[in-house]
This record gives sequence, C-alpha cells and structure tokens, in this order.
Amino acid sequence: MTTLCAWCQRPLLPAPASADGPGPAGLCPDCARRLQNERPIALADLVNEFAVPVLAVTDDVVVLAANDAARANFNLTAVEMTGRRGGDIIECVHARQPGGCGRTVHCPGCTLRQTVVATAADGKPRRRVRAVQSVATAQGVKLRTFRLSTQAIGGTVLVTIAPESASPSRRRSARAAAGKTAIIPWAEPAGTR
Repeated sequence: MTTLCAWCQRPLLPAPASADGPGPAGLCPDCARRLQNERPIALADLVNEFAVPVLAVTDDVVVLAANDAARANFNLTAVEMTGRRGGDIIECVHARQPGGCGRTVHCPGCTLRQTVVATAADGKPRRRVRAVQSVATAQGVKLRTFRLSTQAIGGTVLVTIAPESASPSRRRSARAAAGKTAIIPWAEPAGTR
C-alpha cells in the first residue's frame, strides 16, 4: 500500500535519517519544508500552498483560514468561512440547533470535531479518518461521507476534507438501494446545494 502526503497527495518515500530529526508525520519533504520554514508566513498564504482543500482551524473547530480549493469546494467566500465553526461550513443539520456547532448533544459524536480536538491536544496527525455527517442540502437532509486528515501546526490544526474514494460496503449499498439511506460523497457539482 502506498502512503500519500496528507496535503499534496504525492506518494511518500521512506526518508533517510536526518540530523534535523524527522519532519511532520505524513508529509512529503516539500510540504514539511513549507510548514517548517523559519520565515513568517500568513496563515492564508500557508493554506494556499496546498492544491487540495485545506482549512486552518482552532481546537474548537473555528475556521481561521481556508484555501482557494476549500472555498470552491464549499462554494463560500473567505469572509463567509472565517470565524465560523466547521459544522456551519459543512452545513451540519445539528449546527442549526440551539447552541450551534459544538454545543449540541450530537457534537460529542462528531468525527470532524473529535479528530480536530484530538490532534490539537496531542499534536499527532490523523490520516484519512472516515466520517459520515448529516447535512442540509436543497434536496433535504443527506448523509455525506468524507475522509479527513489533520496536522497540528503551532496552535492551529490544518484539516483536509476529501470525498470518500472507496466504494460503499455492500450493506450500505443495499440500504441505499432500498431507499433507506442515501450516502453520497462530500463533493458535488457547484450550484447543486
């Protein structure tokens, strides 16, 4: 099995031992250099270095910055994303309840929230964590499946949210065929939400 860089998705090669020690786990040397560069870089500029959708969030999943790919994926502007919680961005149906994202009885079971909180707490990256989320769409509530990866950088967590590429299990396919559940990938064509 080939391991891919969490951010640029290029295959990772085993790295030789370095006098500087290992780079961040799950990143290729180019991405690790960008993240460990000693010159200051604005957070918005950092996330725009990546071709895949990336959000920079706090440990409470408040969006600090989003790259162009993330803004296009969620069909939102930087102003619409910045300062909002992840559940608001992905249109989680529970984020619309009193208290909002992170404050409802459903939030302790939110994979996005728990993965970000865990990475912020221990600094360990998470790779391709599977999540299923009930989201509001123009066609009603749908279940969306996605994979997320996290990487702690200082007091910020970088998050990628990607559609699940694996085919659904037979059980889920049977339920979907029976009309009981509609599990669809995260990304959808622009203008369909």
